[in-house]
Amino acid sequence: MVNDATGASTVCTVDDREGAGYPRVVDMSPEGFSQIADIGQGVVDVTISW
Repeated sequence: MVNDATGASTVCTVDDREGAGYPRVVDMSPEGFSQIADIGQGVVDVTISW
C-alpha cells in the first residue's frame, strides 16, 4: 500500500476487508498503518497493489 499524499509505502497482508464499502476498502493494523501515516490521521487514501 502506498499513501497517496506522501508516497510512504508498506507491504502487508490483508486479513479483513472493510464492510462499509467504498471509500473504506481495507482495515489496516495499527503497526502497518503507522508505517505509512501518523496513527492520529485515522483514515488515508492509499493505492493498493495486489
